[in-house]
Amino acid sequence: MEASRLAARFPNNAELQYRMGTVLQSCEAYADAVVLFRRALGSAPERGEWNAELTGALITLRRYEEARIALDSGLESHPNQPGLLMAGSLLAQAVGGIDEALKFAEKVFAAEPDNELHATNLLQVLFLVDQGRAEEFYIEHIQRYPDSLRFRRLFAFEQLYWEDVTESEVVARIWECGQQMESQIPEWQDFPNVREPKKKLKVGVLSPDLRTHSVAFFLLPLLRNLSSNDFELYFFPLSSQFDDFSREFKKLGKWMDFKPMNAMEFCDRIRKDRLDVLIETGGMTRGARPEILAMQPAPVQISMIGFPHGLGLKRVTARIGDSFVDTPERDGDYAETVFRVSEPFLCYESLGRYPDLTKRPAGAPVMFCTMNSARKIGPRLLAVWKRILDQVPGSRLLVKCHHPDQMVETEALHRRIDDAGLTERVDWVEGTVSQDDHRRVYLNVDIVLDSYPYNGTTTTIEALLMGVPVITRCGDAHRSRVTPMMLRQIGKHDWIAEDEDGYVQNAVRLAGEVERVRTERGDLRNLVEQSALMDGPAYGQKLGAAIRAIWTAECRR
Repeated sequence: MEASRLAARFPNNAELQYRMGTVLQSCEAYADAVVLFRRALGSAPERGEWNAELTGALITLRRYEEARIALDSGLESHPNQPGLLMAGSLLAQAVGGIDEALKFAEKVFAAEPDNELHATNLLQVLFLVDQGRAEEFYIEHIQRYPDSLRFRRLFAFEQLYWEDVTESEVVARIWECGQQMESQIPEWQDFPNVREPKKKLKVGVLSPDLRTHSVAFFLLPLLRNLSSNDFELYFFPLSSQFDDFSREFKKLGKWMDFKPMNAMEFCDRIRKDRLDVLIETGGMTRGARPEILAMQPAPVQISMIGFPHGLGLKRVTARIGDSFVDTPERDGDYAETVFRVSEPFLCYESLGRYPDLTKRPAGAPVMFCTMNSARKIGPRLLAVWKRILDQVPGSRLLVKCHHPDQMVETEALHRRIDDAGLTERVDWVEGTVSQDDHRRVYLNVDIVLDSYPYNGTTTTIEALLMGVPVITRCGDAHRSRVTPMMLRQIGKHDWIAEDEDGYVQNAVRLAGEVERVRTERGDLRNLVEQSALMDGPAYGQKLGAAIRAIWTAECRR
């Protein structure tokens, strides 16, 4: 990179080394940035505040011990420097340290209360500590940042996980975000595309998850099975990560190598290809860029797969669902039009084969399990799980929800489990090295307990493919209907409950049949593999027809 070459010409210029380090960091060249930051500090050790950027780069590289050393060095000479305090909070969140993360977050916010980055960081930590405090903080300070998208978006996203929030409250927050984005960004209307319903369509995919990621498992079978005679694919990754899954996507179309850009630059880049349709999969999740959709770089924009709600953006043409997960009664929740395909609205594919199945030993205690995100497991759900364990003598709960760069979330779950009185009955699996190792964990369990109100998706189908039943509860919003939809596809209606009591009864009943459950693992895998959940060609055909129909409607508008 030019920044590295320039820095090499003047190795003793500390200021230049630091500035070029920040350039490299903005380009996600973190390892190279670390070299320049250290060179800068070596020449100017009195500039201890520069350790903030060094710490941030090391956190991103997961070199946490080095990050701690850099942070401590900076704080020794600059104990109240905002950048260092922010780095301290981020490091504590990465390695696990709720109290320290909160201390740093509160201190940096007090120092610079008008900085929305600091407010957003404090809000993030408060979600882990106390949802009530988080909500009070948001309500108290939202008017301080009237134009902030980041602050609003975080609150709207986090509410999807809450157990005691109404759907109308979730909808209101998401609509606020969408309206805020569209009010700040003029609508783009000058599209040179030929509006021909039957022409070959240029379809772009905008996603932070074009890599080994849950979304990729459901996106690949669609794109792999779209007709190349009807669709030409373009990929716009929002992450610099590139792996075997990325290579599979890259084989299917034109790949734009990742380059950090602001939203306008990204839109200009997309518009150069004159896309007819832009598919977006990230929604409001980490790494997604909904503001790009608000700028509308393509005449038709479709949201699908990766986010369990609309975006509150009227400039998104359609959201893909089906009549079960997105019931017609909920149409008013979305700014986007819901385009319903026949069930299921998604399809799964994995690179490589799943591990061979083995039967758990006869007479072994019943092992329940959850592998869902820690944020999906709240106090009320844990109380329900305790009821189940109390009714199944000797049973245990295996918990696997490892967040390698957000260990504070796992720490928060440890606290919630302790508060629920479950600590002595839980077995933890903190992390696994590979996808194969992760899936082998299912060989040690009997029954998966799904999360509510935010169901699992990838974890659900992984469990089923490993021959493990999934007990779930069905709600009235998309996020609490995905696992029930999957179970409907394989005829397991009796694993779906409508309320907490039914959920408990189903889990206890299945535990009473555990020996049969253990002998039928292979049958369950076969059911899934032969279902529409893994019929890639049929899925590609119906989604291709959906994209064509949405485009045709736009042509006639």
